[in-house]
Amino acid sequence: MNKICSNCGESKPIDEYYCHPEMKDGHLNKCKECVRKRVSKYAKSDRGRQVAKIWWRTEKGRAKQRRHLKIYREQNHDKYKARMIANNALRSGKLIRRPCLICGDIKSEMHHNDYNKPLDVTWLCRYHHRELEKEER
Repeated sequence: MNKICSNCGESKPIDEYYCHPEMKDGHLNKCKECVRKRVSKYAKSDRGRQVAKIWWRTEKGRAKQRRHLKIYREQNHDKYKARMIANNALRSGKLIRRPCLICGDIKSEMHHNDYNKPLDVTWLCRYHHRELEKEER
């Protein structure tokens, strides 16, 4: 069974639409792709960011964040442990913040080449750190 999206006008199979109990056929009148675009655009807008900021301060938002952090820490135990050791060493003075190895920017971040060596870090600015992470993936 096909349905025509009221947004893009394309005819798509019914499984390309989200379920919606108040609609006659039980599915939303906009396809999943159009809904995703609309939601993404809203989330990136000033209003969307304001609403999200307020929501994350609610009890439900904080609870969701705690659950997410717990899962992340369980799935990335070595990474989390290495970061904690390195941050504690930085705070205590055993590690000293250096400028970016590539561009010399003083706002630098720690990059671990090997999480089994938590104090062996490379100092990179945010831009070069993200570039290096992209290359490693």
